[in-house]
Amino acid sequence: MGKTEGGLPEGPRTGRIGLAVSWSDADKAYALIDNLNKKDKLTAEVHRTLDGGRSWSRTHEEELLIFRGIGWYFAGCYVNPKDDEEVFALGVCLAHSTEGGRIFKLVGGDGCYTARNYVFKSLIGATTGGRNTRQGDLCDEPAAHPGSL
Repeated sequence: MGKTEGGLPEGPRTGRIGLAVSWSDADKAYALIDNLNKKDKLTAEVHRTLDGGRSWSRTHEEELLIFRGIGWYFAGCYVNPKDDEEVFALGVCLAHSTEGGRIFKLVGGDGCYTARNYVFKSLIGATTGGRNTRQGDLCDEPAAHPGSL
């Protein structure tokens, strides 16, 4: 698969893109891309720009398993207004990173249909201690499972 000159995925099946711009640095933004040019369930990719969109790079090495086939209408990306290294990537499942997207963890374990509620509660209140409907805090399960690929 080729890349555009700016570093974003290219191809005839690039799907929905969720975009989040840093509140403290307008040149920094994240894009959650539903890259349907890849294999089923491996389509979620987060890319970041630090130069206002002139160049982009994928933030994570591991596959981000938050889409259960395709991104549908779920492909949302949010950045904490107080800490632009804290990123939320919403698919069918929700992944959370406090490291600028380098490492993501799933929120709520493997059956994560509570994603949007968690993000909004987290961003409105405490940014990392919100509860989901399972009554659990951020789980330690990585969002990427390289052994299962």
